[in-house]
Amino acid sequence: MVDIVIHHHKAGHKASTHYQTESVKEGLSYYRLVGETYHHNRLKQKLHRLVVQKINQLKKNGQTTVKLLDIGCDTGADLFMLPKVAGVTVARFGTDISKGAIEQATGLATKRGEKNITFQTVNANEPQPFADHSFDIVTSSELIEHIEDPVKLLNEMARLLRPQGIAIVTTPNERSVQKFILEKTLPAKISRSLESSRSEGFYRHGPTTQLKHDDWDEEAHISIYGATQWKKIIKKSRLKLDKMQGSSFYGGLPAFERYPLLMGLMIIFDGFINLFGALQPHLQTCVIMQLSLRNDSQTVAH
Repeated sequence: MVDIVIHHHKAGHKASTHYQTESVKEGLSYYRLVGETYHHNRLKQKLHRLVVQKINQLKKNGQTTVKLLDIGCDTGADLFMLPKVAGVTVARFGTDISKGAIEQATGLATKRGEKNITFQTVNANEPQPFADHSFDIVTSSELIEHIEDPVKLLNEMARLLRPQGIAIVTTPNERSVQKFILEKTLPAKISRSLESSRSEGFYRHGPTTQLKHDDWDEEAHISIYGATQWKKIIKKSRLKLDKMQGSSFYGGLPAFERYPLLMGLMIIFDGFINLFGALQPHLQTCVIMQLSLRNDSQTVAH
């Protein structure tokens, strides 16, 4: 079997600087196109479902307080939107490299009257400022593809987890069927047109900081792999893969704006793909991975 080579390389200067110094605009989405927004929300819905399932499991075991950390929390939306579970207090922590994002998250928490929530500016390439075995749940959504050494981040998540805890990681699927169709089967002109069309809907935090999608991929997506590759990468870490699923097939076409019927068909198609079991993650643009600690005998040094 051919092993996977993990390239430990650093983010491009522009992307790295942008992440650390960006000014975040309250209330603005990553995206302006309905298809991209659908894709984003579907991903978060599935992530939250896994989190709530774990909280309910802990509740069933008699636990009334749960600690959750979101690494790469941005402005805190995942933590703010987390559904509440009756009878359980969730102490929420969020870290992000962007000082602007953390300031925004802290301000929003105050405005919303949120309790049991704390935000800190932390580079995810470095150790998180928490003690070993501090958390029941650690999440990281659409971050690991920007990390210099993904195994290092996975091991850091393992360090932070309590024995029965879980980590949930989401990341773009570099080897999805959609990607294969775009790059391998369509004429180059059509492929470029479809790919560039996504730039119309890709906003970092509003139009004044719009970045070209292709340039952003080149600069920021430094650890991006397919579903099968991620399985091999996880085996190099102190975590094991419990389950993997996908998010949605494709959401980035401006045509969805002009023809709502196409968007409706996409939603129906995504529901159909969910029936494909183990094949499902390979068909969709992002993978969602639920992980837990290996047994001591399985621990892999890195």
